[in-house]
Amino acid sequence: MKRFFSYIVGNAEDFSLIHRISNAVLILSVLFGVQATVGNMMLDLPDLSIYGSIFMGFVL
Repeated sequence: MKRFFSYIVGNAEDFSLIHRISNAVLILSVLFGVQATVGNMMLDLPDLSIYGSIFMGFVL
């Protein structure tokens, strides 16, 4: 698991702590964007909120 986490976020030898934290925050933001998109679709919210969630996921 530690190796997978190091692969996704970055290892300590190549990246600073701030860079690794930034990577982790961006990954979590993308996951929250996907969750928001699915939630918006399930709640049958307006298309603007669904497209906004999708756009947020792509931007991040």
